[in-house]
Amino acid sequence: MARMLDALERARKEREQKLETDTAPAQPEAAAADPAPAAATPPGNGNGNTPSRAAAFHPEIDERVVGVHDLQSPVTEQIRLIRTNLESVLADYHSRSIVVTSPGVGDGKTMVSANLAGVLADDPATKVLLIDADLRGPVQHKLFGLRQTPGLADYLQGRATIEQTIQMTSLPNLHVITAGHLPPKPPVLLGSEWMQALLGELQKTYHWIVIDTPPLLAVTDATVVARECVGLILVVRMGKTPRTLIERAQGMLAEMRLPVLGCILNDFASQQRSDHYYYRYYKDKDPREADGFRA
Repeated sequence: MARMLDALERARKEREQKLETDTAPAQPEAAAADPAPAAATPPGNGNGNTPSRAAAFHPEIDERVVGVHDLQSPVTEQIRLIRTNLESVLADYHSRSIVVTSPGVGDGKTMVSANLAGVLADDPATKVLLIDADLRGPVQHKLFGLRQTPGLADYLQGRATIEQTIQMTSLPNLHVITAGHLPPKPPVLLGSEWMQALLGELQKTYHWIVIDTPPLLAVTDATVVARECVGLILVVRMGKTPRTLIERAQGMLAEMRLPVLGCILNDFASQQRSDHYYYRYYKDKDPREADGFRA
């Protein structure tokens, strides 16, 4: 695994060097005379505004992954707060594997997963892996400009090696396993011994593993994966997720005694405040002893 990560890092650096070479402006062979100095132009987008972090640094990553593109945005600050809370709750864990899910479709769990992984990767000493375990409607490969196959499903079916499925991103310490070819029975693969063994092996290398899964109430995929992880985060959208669905999710998590870390209230900004996420978490108990989500 260590050799594989070294190879990925070398490939990333070679790609960056090639991009720099391809985009470097051509130098004139000779100049007849020194041109008049141009007026200094502040960095930015040409209208006097200087972005916190230009998207050009990561052109292949979707601009909605704000935690990568704008380090000073309210969204990024809120995700940093989530990171701090998670670090506190999971301080005793060397490797933290977290399932991110939602009660239903459209609550924003995929974007939360992508942004959380990006912010966790801010620390150069932290190795982060994002896994797209939504084997029904995968999106992470589009957000990070990666190939969909081979991916998780291909590995779990013995059609690819783990080295073939892990992809690098333009963030040095953030890697991604995409969904791969979509299988007919995702829960069977996600609940297999291969999946258990895979997570066990990856936890030896990565400090954080963020797993994007399908909605909780639609299919069983999220609960199957959560049994092998240290915790689960539930994402609900302000003004959209019906209270009945939240209560059903609460009941399911309590009944199954899954390790719930907390809930992210998405789109809180549009209703109440200037930020976009609000996080409530368990700080007074081990996540594996949590008795379900508390609304």
